[in-house]
Amino acid sequence: MKSAKERRETIESLNRESPIADLEFLIKECFHAHFGSTTDEERLADIAGEQNELQRAASHTDRIGELGDLLSSCIKMAGEQGTDLVTVVKRSLLKIEGRADVYARYGNKKKVAICGITGDPPTLGHLKTATEVLDALGGEVHEAWIMPPYEYRGAKRPADVQHRAAMCRLLEQSDPRLKFFGYEIDHELSGETVLTMKRVLDEPFANMHKFFLVQGLDAANKVPTWHRSQELRNLVEFIVVPRVGYDAAPDAWFRQKPHRFLQNVSVPDISSSRVKKLYGKSDRDPSALDEAATLVTPAIHNYILEHGLYGAKPA
Repeated sequence: MKSAKERRETIESLNRESPIADLEFLIKECFHAHFGSTTDEERLADIAGEQNELQRAASHTDRIGELGDLLSSCIKMAGEQGTDLVTVVKRSLLKIEGRADVYARYGNKKKVAICGITGDPPTLGHLKTATEVLDALGGEVHEAWIMPPYEYRGAKRPADVQHRAAMCRLLEQSDPRLKFFGYEIDHELSGETVLTMKRVLDEPFANMHKFFLVQGLDAANKVPTWHRSQELRNLVEFIVVPRVGYDAAPDAWFRQKPHRFLQNVSVPDISSSRVKKLYGKSDRDPSALDEAATLVTPAIHNYILEHGLYGAKPA
C-alpha cells in the first residue's frame, strides 16, 4: 500500500485521461486506509446517506462535492462485490437498451403507494389512509395498492385468507385509484416486508412502476427494530401518516429524505379489532351492528353479513 504522501500525489495527478483501473485502485486504497473493512449493510447505509446529502445540497458546488462522495462509495462497492466499474456500467447500459420497447410504451413510471393492511376487516380508516395519501401527494402518487398478508397472527381466530382478500378487493369500489394487490397471498409469503419488497422489485412489472410503502406512525416508530430494517429503508421510500395517540420525534428517520411524513393528514382512529367485537355481539345488541356498519364500507358490511364473519348476525 502506498504511503499517505504517495497516495495524495497520485490522487492529485488524476485527470480525465486517467485509466478507470487506476481510479478504482486509488478509491480502494484510500477507503481501506481510512475506514478499514466495511460490511455490505454499512456500505449501503453510507450510499443512502450520501444520496440524501446530494438531494439536500443547495448549491452547484455542494452538489458536485456530494456527487463525488456518492460515486466513490458506489465504485468502492463494485469492488467489494467482486466486480469492476466497467462491468457494472456495461450491464446497466445493456439492461436499458434491452428495455427500450418498455420505455417507449410506458414512458414515465406509474407511482404506486403500497398499503399493507391485515384486511380483517378493512375499515374506513384503511380507506381514508389510502385516499388521503393520494390526495395529499397529488400527481406525485397515482394509485394506492391494497396488499393484505398471506399469514396473519394478529388475532386468535383471523378470517380466512380468501375472505380477507375479497374484502380488500371491495375497497376498489370506493375509489378508482385504489387497486387490490394480492402479491403476498398469491405467493404465500411470510410477510417479512424486506423480502416481499425485494421480490416485488425483481418482477418484470416493477420496470413500469415506482413503489412507495405507506405506514401509520405507530408502525413507523417500530420500523428501526424490524429485521434488515436499514436494507428495507434503502430499498423503498416510505410514506408515513399520523396515528391518534402517537408522536413523531423531531429526528425520526421518516422525516429524512427520501421518506415523507404527511403530518397534516387526518385519518380516523378505527381499529379492525373494535369492528370485529361489534359484529361479534350483534346477536345480543342490535345497536352494535348499526355501529359496525358505520365503520366499514357498505360493500364490506354486506360481505361480512353474507358470510357470517366474526359471528355477525343480521338484525
